Amino acid sequence: KRIAKKDKYAEVKDLIKDIYYNEGQGTYGYRPIWAALRDKGVKLAIETVRKLMRSIGLKTELYHKRTAKYSSYKGTVGKVADNLLQQHFDEERPYHVLHTDITEYALTNGKKVYLSPVVDEASLEILACTASYSPDMELVLGMLDELETKLP
Repeated sequence: KRIAKKDKYAEVKDLIKDIYYNEGQGTYGYRPIWAALRDKGVKLAIETVRKLMRSIGLKTELYHKRTAKYSSYKGTVGKVADNLLQQHFDEERPYHVLHTDITEYALTNGKKVYLSPVVDEASLEILACTASYSPDMELVLGMLDELETKLP
């Protein structure tokens, strides 16, 4: 009987699609859609609008919190090292100035991989590099262990 029953929200779903694609250009979430519906005289609970949008498959990606990149920055924690280079990156002696960073790459299967290379300033050679699915301390310690074996 439920399958044969007519969808009582069919007109509202069409109106939600119209608002989402025409007014919001795909950027509206359930709150702006709910406000626009109220402006058009359709009074529904905000959770009902949210449920209907989920059933249609509409959600905003522009302001979604999972679109943010990973950032390990937590402010100034601990001691700040002295700036010995003073932004003069022109070292000619090998193994005197080394650069490192953790870089995030998105894979085609939806996962992310984190790379931690060490580059020599003089030769621009990658001395050590490790990869991991999580940017944790094991990634950095593995890179430092590999670097220790390769340094003269």
